[in-house]
Amino acid sequence: MMGMLESQLAEVNEKNAEINAKLEAALYDLSQKDEIVKASEEKLKETQAALTKAQQEKKVAAESLAHAQKGAAKKNAMQVESLQRELQQLQQSSARKSAAAQKMIQEKEAECASLRSANKKLQQEVDKGSLSDRKI
Repeated sequence: MMGMLESQLAEVNEKNAEINAKLEAALYDLSQKDEIVKASEEKLKETQAALTKAQQEKKVAAESLAHAQKGAAKKNAMQVESLQRELQQLQQSSARKSAAAQKMIQEKEAECASLRSANKKLQQEVDKGSLSDRKI
Protein backbone atom coordinates (compact mmCIF):
# COMPACT_ATOMS: atom_id res chain seq x y z
CA MET A 1 0.00 0.00 0.00
CA MET A 2 2.82 2.26 0.79
CA GLY A 3 4.41 1.55 -2.56
CA MET A 4 1.16 2.34 -4.23
CA LEU A 5 0.83 5.55 -2.34
CA GLU A 6 4.41 6.41 -3.18
CA SER A 7 3.83 5.76 -6.84
CA GLN A 8 0.62 7.84 -6.77
CA LEU A 9 2.54 10.55 -4.94
CA ALA A 10 5.28 10.38 -7.55
CA GLU A 11 2.66 10.62 -10.33
CA VAL A 12 0.97 13.53 -8.61
CA ASN A 13 4.35 15.19 -8.10
CA GLU A 14 5.19 14.58 -11.76
CA LYS A 15 1.84 15.99 -12.90
CA ASN A 16 2.30 18.86 -10.48
CA ALA A 17 5.75 19.50 -11.95
CA GLU A 18 4.29 19.42 -15.50
CA ILE A 19 1.47 21.74 -14.47
CA ASN A 20 3.99 24.02 -12.76
CA ALA A 21 6.12 24.00 -15.92
CA LYS A 22 3.06 24.81 -18.03
CA LEU A 23 2.10 27.49 -15.54
CA GLU A 24 5.63 28.94 -15.71
CA ALA A 25 5.48 28.89 -19.52
CA ALA A 26 2.04 30.51 -19.46
CA LEU A 27 3.25 33.14 -16.98
CA TYR A 28 6.28 33.81 -19.17
CA ASP A 29 4.06 34.13 -22.26
CA LEU A 30 1.75 36.41 -20.30
CA SER A 31 4.64 38.61 -19.19
CA GLN A 32 5.89 38.77 -22.78
CA LYS A 33 2.43 39.76 -23.97
CA ASP A 34 2.18 42.32 -21.15
CA GLU A 35 5.44 43.85 -22.33
CA ILE A 36 4.15 43.93 -25.91
CA VAL A 37 0.90 45.55 -24.73
CA LYS A 38 2.82 48.12 -22.65
CA ALA A 39 5.10 48.89 -25.62
CA SER A 40 2.07 49.21 -27.87
CA GLU A 41 0.33 51.47 -25.36
CA GLU A 42 3.45 53.64 -25.10
CA LYS A 43 3.72 53.80 -28.87
CA LEU A 44 0.01 54.67 -29.06
CA LYS A 45 0.49 57.49 -26.54
CA GLU A 46 3.45 58.82 -28.52
CA THR A 47 1.48 58.62 -31.76
CA GLN A 48 -1.50 60.37 -30.18
CA ALA A 49 0.79 63.10 -28.84
CA ALA A 50 2.36 63.50 -32.28
CA LEU A 51 -1.09 63.59 -33.86
CA THR A 52 -2.29 66.23 -31.39
CA LYS A 53 0.83 68.29 -32.06
CA ALA A 54 0.37 67.94 -35.83
CA GLN A 55 -3.28 68.98 -35.55
CA GLN A 56 -2.33 72.04 -33.51
CA GLU A 57 0.38 72.96 -36.03
CA LYS A 58 -2.13 72.48 -38.86
CA LYS A 59 -4.61 74.72 -37.07
CA VAL A 60 -1.97 77.40 -36.51
CA ALA A 61 -0.86 77.14 -40.14
CA ALA A 62 -4.46 77.39 -41.36
CA GLU A 63 -5.06 80.44 -39.17
CA SER A 64 -1.84 82.03 -40.40
CA LEU A 65 -2.80 81.31 -44.00
CA ALA A 66 -6.29 82.71 -43.48
CA HIS A 67 -4.82 85.82 -41.87
CA ALA A 68 -2.31 86.22 -44.70
CA GLN A 69 -5.03 85.75 -47.32
CA LYS A 70 -7.25 88.22 -45.52
CA GLY A 71 -4.40 90.75 -45.45
CA ALA A 72 -3.62 90.12 -49.12
CA ALA A 73 -7.29 90.44 -50.05
CA LYS A 74 -7.54 93.68 -48.11
CA LYS A 75 -4.38 95.00 -49.77
CA ASN A 76 -5.68 93.96 -53.20
CA ALA A 77 -9.02 95.63 -52.51
CA MET A 78 -7.24 98.83 -51.51
CA GLN A 79 -5.10 98.70 -54.66
CA VAL A 80 -8.16 98.10 -56.83
CA GLU A 81 -9.95 101.01 -55.18
CA SER A 82 -6.90 103.24 -55.66
CA LEU A 83 -6.58 102.24 -59.30
CA GLN A 84 -10.29 102.84 -59.87
CA ARG A 85 -9.99 106.34 -58.39
CA GLU A 86 -6.94 107.02 -60.54
CA LEU A 87 -8.78 105.74 -63.63
CA GLN A 88 -11.76 107.95 -62.84
CA GLN A 89 -9.48 110.97 -62.40
CA LEU A 90 -7.74 110.21 -65.69
CA GLN A 91 -11.08 109.83 -67.47
CA GLN A 92 -12.27 113.16 -66.05
CA SER A 93 -9.00 114.85 -67.01
CA SER A 94 -9.19 113.34 -70.48
CA ALA A 95 -12.79 114.49 -70.84
CA ARG A 96 -11.81 118.04 -69.79
CA LYS A 97 -8.89 118.09 -72.20
CA SER A 98 -11.04 116.67 -74.98
CA ALA A 99 -13.71 119.32 -74.37
CA ALA A 100 -11.05 122.04 -74.34
CA ALA A 101 -9.56 120.67 -77.57
CA GLN A 102 -13.01 120.60 -79.22
CA LYS A 103 -13.60 124.18 -78.12
CA MET A 104 -10.21 125.26 -79.52
CA ILE A 105 -10.95 123.47 -82.80
CA GLN A 106 -14.29 125.25 -83.08
CA GLU A 107 -12.67 128.60 -82.30
CA LYS A 108 -9.91 128.02 -84.86
CA GLU A 109 -12.44 126.86 -87.46
CA ALA A 110 -14.50 130.00 -86.83
CA GLU A 111 -11.33 132.10 -87.09
CA CYS A 112 -10.38 130.34 -90.33
CA ALA A 113 -13.87 130.91 -91.73
CA SER A 114 -13.62 134.57 -90.74
CA LEU A 115 -10.17 134.88 -92.33
CA ARG A 116 -11.39 133.14 -95.51
CA SER A 117 -14.30 135.51 -95.68
CA ALA A 118 -12.01 138.52 -95.15
CA ASN A 119 -9.57 137.13 -97.70
CA LYS A 120 -12.39 136.65 -100.18
CA LYS A 121 -13.57 140.22 -99.68
CA LEU A 122 -10.07 141.55 -100.13
CA GLN A 123 -9.59 139.42 -103.23
CA GLN A 124 -12.86 140.75 -104.64
CA GLU A 125 -11.76 144.34 -103.95
CA VAL A 126 -8.46 143.69 -105.66
CA ASP A 127 -10.25 142.08 -108.61
CA LYS A 128 -12.62 145.09 -108.89
CA GLY A 129 -9.81 147.59 -108.97
CA SER A 130 -7.87 148.73 -112.03
CA LEU A 131 -4.62 147.19 -113.14
CA SER A 132 -2.60 150.07 -111.66
CA ASP A 133 -4.40 149.64 -108.33
CA ARG A 134 -3.49 145.98 -108.33
CA LYS A 135 0.20 146.75 -108.63
CA ILE A 136 0.03 148.81 -105.48
